[in-house]
Amino acid sequence: MRVILDTNIWISFLISKKLDWLDELLINENFVFLFSELLFKEFLDVADRPKIRKYFKTKKLIQVINYFESYGEIIHTSTSLNICRDPRDNFLLDLAVDGQANYLVSGDEDLLTLKAIKKCNIISLKQFKEIAYE
Repeated sequence: MRVILDTNIWISFLISKKLDWLDELLINENFVFLFSELLFKEFLDVADRPKIRKYFKTKKLIQVINYFESYGEIIHTSTSLNICRDPRDNFLLDLAVDGQANYLVSGDEDLLTLKAIKKCNIISLKQFKEIAYE
């Protein structure tokens, strides 16, 4: 399965103690995690905000960045959709289309209300965990 984890999911992993679950997921050969330059940039921008930065150590940030590099497939997007209520989230839909993703996992209602884009289901982390452990 080809999967995109929204920035809010990556930030949740970064500031929580849930990296063990993420480790398991990333080494599972049933999943390919898709990234784009914009997703990586947004992750770094959000992680650098003072209100977020105070919740984790640099070592943990480096660990998550290593996940991107070790387990991710970088997709160069050419699609330019404009269908999300929050235009700042359209890049994730572009990534879903160009990366032929099966799932876009997010906690963002602006994305979740869309339910799907092309063949990509837009689901919550809870829903994805259910799928991952079927």
